[in-house]
Amino acid sequence: KLGVSDFVFEIPDIAPRPIMTRVRFRVDAPVPAIAEVLSSDRWSEFAGVPIDPATTKGSVASQITLSMPLKQELTKADTIYNVVADLTGFAADKLVMNQRLESNNLKLVANNQGYQIRGEVKINGQSAALDYRKPAGNADADIRVTATLDDSSRARFGIDLGSAATGNIPLKLNGKIASGDR
Repeated sequence: KLGVSDFVFEIPDIAPRPIMTRVRFRVDAPVPAIAEVLSSDRWSEFAGVPIDPATTKGSVASQITLSMPLKQELTKADTIYNVVADLTGFAADKLVMNQRLESNNLKLVANNQGYQIRGEVKINGQSAALDYRKPAGNADADIRVTATLDDSSRARFGIDLGSAATGNIPLKLNGKIASGDR
């Protein structure tokens, strides 16, 4: 069930052709419902990382803005969009390195140039700060993860440093993820 509210359809000026319109609305929904919509053929190219609706939970509150010409045939290039979403109580299995990702609050911003996800997360139970940026198209994604790994969290991830390192180890990961990888 998707809740759509605060819908506004605006035509600011009818003189220039084609006539440009603006649409604003709010969507409130459970994460599995949004994941189902984004996995459809029509929307899958915008989703980036495939999310299985059956293994997700949480809720989404988003504000969506569209700008497009008023004409019969719309193309992808005709529409300018902006999405600002807050995900609360989010959890998804096998999302990062085949591990469960959880977060009390994630912020998602998406537009024609790409999308960004930021927030405090738990990856397989390990607390971390996440900043993931994916440009539009087939460009590589930028990822930044900051965490502190103790002995038990390194064991959960299968990281064995032997006796060379014990205790808490701060970790800063900055890198790129190729467009075909997860």
